[in-house]
Amino acid sequence: MIARALILSLALVAGCMRSPLDNYWVPPRPLASDAGTYRPPAEPLENDDYGVAAAAPADPEGELTLEQAWRLALLRHPSLVADAYEVRSAEASRMQAGAMPNPAVDVRLDDFGGSGSRRSFVDSNVRLRVTQVIELGGKRASRVAVAAAERDLAAWDYEARRVDLAAQVSARYVVVLEAQQAVALNDEAVRIADQMHKIVEARVDAGGLLPIHKDHSLVRSSLARIKLAESKLKLESARRRLASAWNSSKATFTRVAGELALPEGNVPSLESLEAHLSDHPSIAQTGALLARRQAQLELARANAVPDIEVGAGARYFRDMDDYAFLVEMSVPLPLFDRNQGEILSRRLRVARARAQGDEALALARDALISAHRDLSIAHHRASALAADVLPRLESLLTTTRAQFEQGTAKLDDMLDAHRDLLRARVDHLDALAAYHGAASIIEGLIGRPLGQVQTR
Repeated sequence: MIARALILSLALVAGCMRSPLDNYWVPPRPLASDAGTYRPPAEPLENDDYGVAAAAPADPEGELTLEQAWRLALLRHPSLVADAYEVRSAEASRMQAGAMPNPAVDVRLDDFGGSGSRRSFVDSNVRLRVTQVIELGGKRASRVAVAAAERDLAAWDYEARRVDLAAQVSARYVVVLEAQQAVALNDEAVRIADQMHKIVEARVDAGGLLPIHKDHSLVRSSLARIKLAESKLKLESARRRLASAWNSSKATFTRVAGELALPEGNVPSLESLEAHLSDHPSIAQTGALLARRQAQLELARANAVPDIEVGAGARYFRDMDDYAFLVEMSVPLPLFDRNQGEILSRRLRVARARAQGDEALALARDALISAHRDLSIAHHRASALAADVLPRLESLLTTTRAQFEQGTAKLDDMLDAHRDLLRARVDHLDALAAYHGAASIIEGLIGRPLGQVQTR
């Protein structure tokens, strides 16, 4: 009968059901949304290497595109992988938050080991009971709400990391493009310096210039080769830094595709960019942070309501071979601790979460203003150099070189034209790199490609 009573009591208090893990991820922002990203298994094996090697592509060979660089980084970067597992962990915590308290079994043996007839176990009494805490005040639902908000925050953290990583890859890709074009510029500078040296050498041999001019032209060629070697070293460093974005120790690709150029159309207005600031995960995350604070406040209020403990069982009287059932209930009296301090603390943190949302938006707006300024300045400078300065200097160099060969222009005039053209080409490349660098920052702030924003 006691065993039967135990089974009945367990059946009455049981009810904790295990729910499967939710596969929860926030919708990706438009930036690099088609590149794919790492998703860990719901239940990894004990000896699993977190599955990155199997999911990610191998190191690239040949020409590398920006889309390939995005995909490699978003599937292989360790920080993004770690954040992905945090989302999974938060999902599991939400599942656990909905579990009911476990019942407790209490077995008690009375009236034995004494004196007289109580010396042995013959006249002892056995009591068996099952107790269950019944949560009141909506604690279980509040715990689930807090855990769900924690999961949302983890998901937004992951998406913020994904967007920032995509923008970082774009910026590093721009640096490699700039370095590639700098090598090409310096290679062209070496070629021009060699051509001028031949021209000067011919004039020296003809007696039109002093031998010292030939030495100077040789120095200029040597300096141009030094700059070319430096630019190649910078290119290799930029290539390695780009490869490190997908956790690779070396750059296996030969070059990156494309070249730095200004896109068609004008610079997007600051107002049109600000309209997309709320799309960035770090801004959207503030809503999840406020939801978590509010859920924690509701949980603190629920914890102020005392739980009750109920129990049921049976008692066996061995001396009379009788048994009887028992029922009990325990209710704490909230006389001193009503969780008032915790409730006040959570209310204040709700207010702080609202202020943090305003702070995040203000910081993002400041960063956007600075990046938009740099974007506009670089666009104006690159446009002016390409439309006016570079064509004039190229024409001037061609004319001056022809006149020098004919003996109607001085050597200094030809050298000045050469230096001015090289300096303008470098300035133009710097302006293009500054434009695309600022564009990468803006894309990271608004969570979308700059081309998707309407220009003014």
